[in-house]
Amino acid sequence: MGHHLDLFVSNQKTEVERLLSIGAQRVNWRDREEADDIVLADPDGNTFCVIQKE
Repeated sequence: MGHHLDLFVSNQKTEVERLLSIGAQRVNWRDREEADDIVLADPDGNTFCVIQKE
């Protein structure tokens, strides 16, 4: 069984840019047009979500 992380951040755009700069990759997830989180994968392919904290 794998793990899935949800990262709650105060500035989603800045954090996604930072994660991409250190090796994360965007994941094209199906059926997510209305989702407010962004799915990324680490260099090993493990997916995680970056969620804007209210």
